[in-house]
Amino acid sequence: MRPSPRAAPSSVKLKLSPILETLSERLVLARQQKMPSQDFLELVLADEVSRREQVSVRHAPAPLCSTRA
Repeated sequence: MRPSPRAAPSSVKLKLSPILETLSERLVLARQQKMPSQDFLELVLADEVSRREQVSVRHAPAPLCSTRA
């Protein structure tokens, strides 16, 4: 199942376009599990939170080393 083409412009405006990468998989899962729409939305948002946390960890500055003697 593919997401609606209408989702792309909205996701870009909301800075959620990375959601589109996994949305097809999540739609299939939701349909297979007969997931309520609220649960589906929570799942998609949790994916995005996880992705952003991973990105922020990768881009976090390295801790400064203290050289106290």
